[in-house]
Amino acid sequence: MDDPERCDNGVEYQCTANHTASALTEPGIGADWRTVWTIFSIYNAADVLDGFAADYAGVGKPFQGRDFQIAGFVWWQGYGDQGGEPAATLYRANMARFIQQIRIYYEGRYPGKGAGNAPFVLATLATDGGWNNPSLTSAKVSQGQLDVVNDVPNVKAIEARGFWRDASISPTTQGFHYNWNAETYMLVGDALGRAMIDLQGSVTPPGSAFTTWANGFPSLTTRTPSLDFDGGSLDTGIEWVVGGNPTIGSDDAGLAPTIDRSNPDGKLRFIFRRTSAAINDTNTTIAAQYGSNLTGWTNAVHQGTGSTQITITEETNGFGAGIDRVTVALPATLVGSGKLFVRLNVAVAE
Repeated sequence: MDDPERCDNGVEYQCTANHTASALTEPGIGADWRTVWTIFSIYNAADVLDGFAADYAGVGKPFQGRDFQIAGFVWWQGYGDQGGEPAATLYRANMARFIQQIRIYYEGRYPGKGAGNAPFVLATLATDGGWNNPSLTSAKVSQGQLDVVNDVPNVKAIEARGFWRDASISPTTQGFHYNWNAETYMLVGDALGRAMIDLQGSVTPPGSAFTTWANGFPSLTTRTPSLDFDGGSLDTGIEWVVGGNPTIGSDDAGLAPTIDRSNPDGKLRFIFRRTSAAINDTNTTIAAQYGSNLTGWTNAVHQGTGSTQITITEETNGFGAGIDRVTVALPATLVGSGKLFVRLNVAVAE
């Protein structure tokens, strides 16, 4: 978990162990904060991508076992260039060179990750009144942003000046910050997102991995991941993860997660199937969760030492080709009530 109040100035804290918050463990301040938090220095995208395998895709990490692709670039502003000449007049040519160079840079740093001709979308400068801004240099920058699409391939610009909202319906009067108007930011973001989708072309749309799998079962008339369509005890989303047939309830029992308490270390082992298609789908989140009752759940994360350690082990193709065997070992000391409940939680963003 990140500490949102301390994610500024290029610093991000991530929790490494379950603990009760106190002054001693306050990130970056408490005397014992390093025992339950780790720190990452993030100043740009490269800081994240350089350490992606270790910091984000390792065992127990949020994107465990996954890789990344650079799907596109988004740009908005140009305020500094509208301050005078020759910057405003040169904006179009400079932006064209910037788009080319940013693609070259990221393709060189991360070969084969898609940056070479990645879609690039940008929004026009729309500060200080939007269409009513009297500045001629501001208008030049906005026009340059619209025209650059003719100079570099796979680029799209959206007109943002119509999204300006007056100070009378905004939190502040800072025109250079769009008066802090949330509607302006939302509308610009939505338009940029739609422009990116337009440029994606044949790129697989969000949720299509699950949808493609579901399309293989014509009788699956209701595809809601959280519903048990066949009545066999496993939700359709879990069937997607374990490699089941969501239209046949009789196979659910044999595919459901199992519990093993026969190990001499006394730990409960929760074992489940996980298809490679599901774990590689960025729209599918898979987590083993535990709790002392059926209402409060905690994601199991590989952490701790000795008898109190939670371990997560993965056996590639452990249940056959394309289906991994995942084992989560949980110490009984995780809960103090004498009861330990465990479940497989699957969320699919469609």
